[in-house]
Amino acid sequence: MGTITAILKTTPSILRQASTTYFQPHKAISEIAYPNKKELAKHEITINNKKYSWLQVLSKSMCYNQGAFLQYSFLAAERHKLIKDEFRNKNIDTEKINWHMQDLMNFLNKGLFEHTFQNFRYLRLFYLGRSSQEPRFCIKGNFRTQNRDTVVSVFRNKKVPYYSDCEIEKNTGFFSILKTGKYYLNNSLPDSVLAGSYSNPRLKNECSIFLKQQKKKSFYNLLPVSRKEKDNLWATCWKDFESGSGESSSFYKSTLIIPMTLWNSDLSEDFKKRINIKNVDRVIFGFLCLDHVDENYFDEETDVPVGYYFADIISMFLLTRLIYTEISDTFRNVEKYLDKSIFEETLEKIDIEWKKLASLPIEANSILKQVSETDNNQLYSIDESLAQYVSSHTEE
Repeated sequence: MGTITAILKTTPSILRQASTTYFQPHKAISEIAYPNKKELAKHEITINNKKYSWLQVLSKSMCYNQGAFLQYSFLAAERHKLIKDEFRNKNIDTEKINWHMQDLMNFLNKGLFEHTFQNFRYLRLFYLGRSSQEPRFCIKGNFRTQNRDTVVSVFRNKKVPYYSDCEIEKNTGFFSILKTGKYYLNNSLPDSVLAGSYSNPRLKNECSIFLKQQKKKSFYNLLPVSRKEKDNLWATCWKDFESGSGESSSFYKSTLIIPMTLWNSDLSEDFKKRINIKNVDRVIFGFLCLDHVDENYFDEETDVPVGYYFADIISMFLLTRLIYTEISDTFRNVEKYLDKSIFEETLEKIDIEWKKLASLPIEANSILKQVSETDNNQLYSIDESLAQYVSSHTEE
């Protein structure tokens, strides 16, 4: 108990308030177990021939994240304090303070990287046994340049050989979240493409026309179309199919996108003022994206709450990183003093780093409040430093 007290005493008030008002694990688990979520509460998974309830997995994940978050925030605060103390000296040791800045960034990036993938492991457990093929999931972030918002991949549970970066308005899922503030779920992308209600830069422009022609042809021939034929037809709609850079799992038909935000939190006016992010309660820090090759793969009643659960947890680590870097007056002032930016933000540099991204193996052993729709939403940009760390610490 003494350790926790010491941590809280040395943690900036802004982070203490964030952890007490936002991080409420008892509420997260209890809300999932409400009567209208009975199926989720009864959900079981089997690992090494032993059955576990999903609530047991949630409890274990919460214990992990409680300890991980306390250590992450405390040790980040300690490193940030060293920078502040050195910057207050009359005779600043430039080499020393530069080392402290790099040490803080390395720690924050390493921690975010490790804790994200550990939560990916827990998330994977939820889908065990639902299909012979597992879903893919990743974290995507926003990068803004020349008044253009571009969505780029940050972390993935599976390596992909293609580029999926796109301007946000060109992808129906991300643009829908920006405009409504709610998650995006689509369990039949082929039907949506046919109806003209879904767009994705990875899909060929003539995709909908091609699907309509094939559908009309099969109707007049009065011949049933096998699933394999449908899958092959859908695969040819993707630009990376002919180049050979795609694989079957990348030609997904179902997708679920969860915004990573503080929208569900009761944030005080004092916190909003100190956080130094305009309208922080409507800011999107990133997206948790899930997809699968099967149609009707995701269950809205269970998968959306679980998605928010993990998106909210990862958001805490993301926000902590921002608090000690981009939001910190000390950090920004030291950058000016050193006459260089830790965040050399250019889309080209970030693109180069993201493309080196590899996957981390995810082994089996290792809450949703109702969100009202609003178009008063904002995107928060990622930075090159995190991209560099991820690319240099993943296995090829």
